[in-house]
Amino acid sequence: SRTEAILEFNPHINALFTYHKDHYRSLPFFQKIHYLSKLLFTLRHQNFDICFDLSNNDEYGFLAKFIWDIPIRIGFNYKKRGRFLTHKIKLKNGFSGKHVAISKKTT
Repeated sequence: SRTEAILEFNPHINALFTYHKDHYRSLPFFQKIHYLSKLLFTLRHQNFDICFDLSNNDEYGFLAKFIWDIPIRIGFNYKKRGRFLTHKIKLKNGFSGKHVAISKKTT
């Protein structure tokens, strides 16, 4: 949810799903299962073309590849955690103590 503002007003994005990690962690066990299964089911039936993984881990890349079958997966390859991504952006020191902005010029 901390990175949602980066993409929420992009006119080229048809749908944006945000995982609210802090809210999820505050739920009791059975509500966590319900929340996660509802999210997984909803995303599985969306037929996405691309996934932007702005996290620092590999679990969302794994889900995007094997559960949601998203063909293009772009994200950070911090400590080789981007193994399930199709387009990896090297990130040596993580996000600690700095803002991260990456720009790629297209022709």
